[in-house]
This record gives sequence, structure tokens and C-alpha cells, in this order.
Amino acid sequence: MNTCITFLRRSNTRPQTVPMTANVASMAAEDNETAGQLRELYRLISQLGKLERALILLWLEERSYEEIADILGITKTNVAVKLNRTKEKLKKMSNR
Repeated sequence: MNTCITFLRRSNTRPQTVPMTANVASMAAEDNETAGQLRELYRLISQLGKLERALILLWLEERSYEEIADILGITKTNVAVKLNRTKEKLKKMSNR
């Protein structure tokens, strides 16, 4: 996370922050079922640790493994392994 913060400070750009609930609310008008699934996904993601949460959100933004590795300061291989484990963890959490 510190690597990510340093990267953002050096690039002198501030990402626009939007609460996750705002994205879900805008989608609700389109399809209630999809909105419910998104709401559940974001609820589960919010229960993850900081690194897992950052990793899965970057992946959902369709960032490449190389970009994710650079942002988080881990190797590309480690991104793949941690992403797989995080996806499995989310699946188990949703089946409870």
C-alpha cells in the first residue's frame, strides 16, 4: 500500500474517489438482480484485508497483471497467485 501511495504522490495525480455504494446505486435502476449481486460482491470485498481488497479492485478495473504488480510493489507471478487465492476466498465467503 505504501508503494501505491508513493507512486500516486510522485505522479502528482489524485484519483477521484467514489464510494462503492454509488456505483451499485446507479446500476440498481438498470437491473435489480445485477445490482443485488454487485452489492453482495462489494460487501464481501469490504471484508477482505487491505492487500486483497486492493488487488481485487484493481483486477475489477481490468488492469493488467503487470500494472497491478507495479502499483502494489509485488511480482507479476505473486499477483497471479494472490488473485487466485482471493477469488477462491470470495467464492467460499459467498457460499456461507
